[in-house]
Amino acid sequence: MLIRRVSHAIESDGQFDPEAETELDGVGVVGADEHFKEADETYASLYGYTAEEIEGKHWTELHPEEEVKHIRTHVLPVVRSGGEWTGRSKGLREDNTTFIESKMVTAMDDGRLLIAVSESTDLESGSDK
Repeated sequence: MLIRRVSHAIESDGQFDPEAETELDGVGVVGADEHFKEADETYASLYGYTAEEIEGKHWTELHPEEEVKHIRTHVLPVVRSGGEWTGRSKGLREDNTTFIESKMVTAMDDGRLLIAVSESTDLESGSDK
């Protein structure tokens, strides 16, 4: 289901249908300026926000400091060189609580990042696949 949703978002130039069938998976798009351009309600709700509240936020606002460093040094270099990163990281909710997220990050042709995320029950974060 996640692969179908991500494929749809890529094929439609980053536009996605928020009514599309999904379970826990959410999708967000981050622009070249590292700020969210859009996110579906599922993605936003994982972090305690609405989709409108996520738009315009810098992606670092959704992760604790130690996780930002991991993403900058391990995730972004892979994605910006044309790869795809999948693994786990730690998300930061609006109320300052954290959760483990399963995440897939890939770059679109125009430099935006497509991020698909689900809450994970796995207790380890930062594991690359």
